[in-house]
Amino acid sequence: TLQPGTGLVTTRRVTDGQVTVLGQVTAKLAPKTWHTMRIQRINFLHLDKGRLAVYVDGAQIAVVEDTVLPQEGRVGLIALGPSAAQFDALHVLDLVSNRTFSQPAAY
Repeated sequence: TLQPGTGLVTTRRVTDGQVTVLGQVTAKLAPKTWHTMRIQRINFLHLDKGRLAVYVDGAQIAVVEDTVLPQEGRVGLIALGPSAAQFDALHVLDLVSNRTFSQPAAY
């Protein structure tokens, strides 16, 4: 989750309704603007050791470990608390893909 007011980014795993917090970090966010968020599996040489890199607005802000990262499952988005959230352009890629992760830089 990403809390725009505080910049708190929390990475969670939900399994059979049980929520596990994998990590928390605070990101600096520009107010009143859209933000991009990306979570990418890393550590491809050791697929049995689940590591996720967390990016906000193109910058890596955290790496979290998930020792029970499944080989298959679902991806979800959630809005917590009294504030509203808008989501746009959700992309889920296979573990091995030749598709780029983000838009090219606008130079």
